[in-house]
Amino acid sequence: MSLDDEELDLPLFWDSVADVVAPESSDPFKVSTHGCAYTPESEEFDRLSWHHEAMRLCLEGLYPCPETVQAILSPSPDETKRVLDLGCGSRIWCLDMAKEFPHAEIWGIDRPPVQEIWSGEAPPNCLFKIFDSYDFLEEYKQMFDVVHMRFVAGGCTSFYKTMEHIQMCLKPGGIFILIDSTGDLLKEDAMTVCQMKSRANPSGSRLQRMFYG
Repeated sequence: MSLDDEELDLPLFWDSVADVVAPESSDPFKVSTHGCAYTPESEEFDRLSWHHEAMRLCLEGLYPCPETVQAILSPSPDETKRVLDLGCGSRIWCLDMAKEFPHAEIWGIDRPPVQEIWSGEAPPNCLFKIFDSYDFLEEYKQMFDVVHMRFVAGGCTSFYKTMEHIQMCLKPGGIFILIDSTGDLLKEDAMTVCQMKSRANPSGSRLQRMFYG
């Protein structure tokens, strides 16, 4: 099936996504929770738990670059080490991090109604908060040694604004761990990105164009 010039000029599917996710808010980190059942017995709770285990196996731990993260979070008599998990979900990553780094403060932040699946005791070095807006991040300038965000970027209505907020939160020498997926389509060598279809590249990928056109 060919793609003519008029079709190439059609508005992108993603142009309307932000309106669906957050039509009433200018919050750059508005995440849609529509349709999610947040209870400890829900399928969503199970999904988050299995997802955490899958990532732990893939990374052979809780985070990539273990030597770097462990060096940054090594105990210091002069300062309190802090970790921020944005979009902490069921809290499982924070709870595991609190056990691995008992000397550090582990902060978990998410939006309602996710607190409905928070149950049980948490280690004393864990702190969990619910905010309707992540604009509060500006209040924590240079406060965290590590900021972690895993598979939450799709909920950002302004990804670059969110990155600016996170950068402000980091201490000098801190690290931001972003784990997410992309819409990149790769060729059979699993290395080369397929080029999108366009007037200049009529043999390119229509699906790649939908993601990035």
